Amino acid sequence: MSRYPTMTPARAGKLIEQGYGQGKGLDYKPWFAANQIPSRGRLVRSMGVTTGRVMHLVSELEGSIQLMADFDPTITDQNEQFLLDPPLTVAIARRLGIRHPRRKYTGNLLPMTTDLLLTQESNGLKREIAVSVKYEAELNGPKARRVHQKLQIEAMFHAIKGRPFFIATDAHVSPRQMANLRWLRESHREGASVLTNKQRDAFCAAFLAQRMTAKTIGERIDRASRVAGLPAQQGLDAFRLGVWARAIKADITQWLRLSAPFIPSTDANLGVRMPWAA
Repeated sequence: MSRYPTMTPARAGKLIEQGYGQGKGLDYKPWFAANQIPSRGRLVRSMGVTTGRVMHLVSELEGSIQLMADFDPTITDQNEQFLLDPPLTVAIARRLGIRHPRRKYTGNLLPMTTDLLLTQESNGLKREIAVSVKYEAELNGPKARRVHQKLQIEAMFHAIKGRPFFIATDAHVSPRQMANLRWLRESHREGASVLTNKQRDAFCAAFLAQRMTAKTIGERIDRASRVAGLPAQQGLDAFRLGVWARAIKADITQWLRLSAPFIPSTDANLGVRMPWAA
């Protein structure tokens, strides 16, 4: 027996009544949890830095795109597995002449979702951004025609709602950058050093005051920690927090390793190219 529950009309209606696929911030409930559907690879559950709650992602690629959203300072909220209003997607499919997703054997309607609905605030403006996450192989493989049909329904849904719609793929993801971002995110883990803004600022000032020589990142952290009066682990977390907050502009296209040289960046996102960038 499959461990994934059958999505009947009654079950879908009950989930909607219970608020799944709806809400904002800490109150948001994803339409399905990561263990409720087959995944495209490894299921990912991670504590969101932006949301402050466990995020449910159904592929490693979704996890990477969500991590990029966490790193984007203009993103203030994230809704993963966001439910699209079924009556509207049915009407859109009919208008486009596209078959709406349904269960293979029962013919029951399958509600559609968007992988990430992001809230962005920049230059005094606030908007929602819809992001569909797809592997390039899905967009160009043997089932590509059907994938693009469902993307058409999704794109029109968000156009009606006045939201820009983006497709994020593995072409947007650099393994090196993702490794760096995961390492930086360690400073937000449970049990990480608790630093005051004054301590972090003192560390960052000491780090940046050092002359640009051949010193490694680790050596620069050690020296800045001594100047700021921080133990080694607090100094490491202060560096990670400083880069995450852009107080220390490190080039994330290069390896962030303690044994590597510090390479500064002049880019606002430190070399990370957000899929939803204008």
